[in-house]
Order: sequence, then C-alpha cells, then structure tokens
Amino acid sequence: MSHYECDVWLLQNAVVRGTLLALQYMGKDEGGKGGVVVNIASVLGLIPFEGSPVYVATKHVVIGLTRSFEFRQIAFEKPSEISITIGRDLIEILSLFPTYEYTDG
Repeated sequence: MSHYECDVWLLQNAVVRGTLLALQYMGKDEGGKGGVVVNIASVLGLIPFEGSPVYVATKHVVIGLTRSFEFRQIAFEKPSEISITIGRDLIEILSLFPTYEYTDG
C-alpha cells in the first residue's frame, strides 16, 4: 500500500467507519444511551492547500460526512465546530477544525 493510500485509509475511511459504528451502537433505538461523536477535521478541510492535496481531500470528507448527517438540526456554534444532533438517536456529531501552530522546533 502506498503512502497516500495509507493516508486515505487512516484519515478518511477510519472516520467514516467510526461514525457509522457509533450510530449503530450508541443509538437509543438500538439500546444505546445516545452520546457525542467528535470527528477531527482540520482548518485545511475548509480551504484548498496545494502543499498537501491528499490530506486536504481527506479532511473535506470528514466535514462532508458530518454535514451529511444533518437530519434535524445543525448549529454553527463556533467557527471551528459543526454540531449536528440526530434527533431519533440523540447522538450529537461534531467536527473540530484544529489549525497549525508555529513552533521553534
């Protein structure tokens, strides 16, 4: 498996799989107690960036996945967070958008 295929698998497929598993096991209609899913995107998922196109594409997927679970409610509470509550399951799905930090190292 190439480097970019590993990136796609980890940064994209794992988030999709984890979110779907959370809906399956946390949903009240399945005996769960509801809860919160936090998907980590990136500020680069909001803008194009030529330096790392595969990474940026996977973060766009995370944001699109979270937004696509909009069944009943979506609230942009902060610029760095998308919050969606799926009413029937009482599961909240969040995407966080960390940014880069300059360091001395």
